[in-house]
Amino acid sequence: KHYSDYIDVNSLITAYLVQEISMNIDGTATSFYLWKDSDLTGDGKLHFSPAWDFDLSYNNFPASRKNSDGNIGYSYKPNNLFAVYFPINGYNESGRPTVGRSWIGELYRQEDFVKLTAEVYFARFEPFLHQLTGEETPYFIELAESIRPSAEMSNARWHTYGGADYCVFGSSSGATFLDSVEIVRNFVERRSDWLSELWSPYLFTRGDVNADGEFTVADVVALQKWLLAVPDTKLANWKAGDFCEDNRLDVFDLCLMKRDLLKK
Repeated sequence: KHYSDYIDVNSLITAYLVQEISMNIDGTATSFYLWKDSDLTGDGKLHFSPAWDFDLSYNNFPASRKNSDGNIGYSYKPNNLFAVYFPINGYNESGRPTVGRSWIGELYRQEDFVKLTAEVYFARFEPFLHQLTGEETPYFIELAESIRPSAEMSNARWHTYGGADYCVFGSSSGATFLDSVEIVRNFVERRSDWLSELWSPYLFTRGDVNADGEFTVADVVALQKWLLAVPDTKLANWKAGDFCEDNRLDVFDLCLMKRDLLKK
């Protein structure tokens, strides 16, 4: 059977993205909840919710996770996958501890799962992340201003910011509350920029280098002119022309592009 016969895929992808974006070191290990619907009166599938426990996330605590195939994710580097590499810890038949790849890590090997992840990310997460971090007045700052009096009262009692000497978790603390907020805002901005670049190739039409929504002879002409360095020639989406899938464009990609267009 297909994995979608057992899992409510949309809820799993949503739960995964919440963990991946935040780089929550507890994700899939603890405080990661799921429930099963009835086989008789429901769909009988595993559903994932709710989101909980994010005190060690958003670059708040440096850690790494390594799964059974040796892949590693780092919670303090915004330019790497993290939750994908979370391991499952268990025991073998002899009672010895073992480490395996999590469901998410296994599913991420499936191209259809990654494509769905990209679609959900750009539809439900990326616009809000941009609103949080990239507007003229980032929503992050608006939220921070609304709770600043409470944060300052809390800090007077617990000293949760004020420089390195007052670091509760992680390796950085702002001199003021808004300085600490900026540390988080900056990290989320870099994180979302990297994830957007990582998953954007799954949203375009192969060969559509001019990004007009379809693959036509105009795309072949555009790539050919770009390769010949014709002045003012730009490719709106160069990755769509990477037919060799080697992260570069050359005449071999052009040849494969022409071949695929002739097949249409």
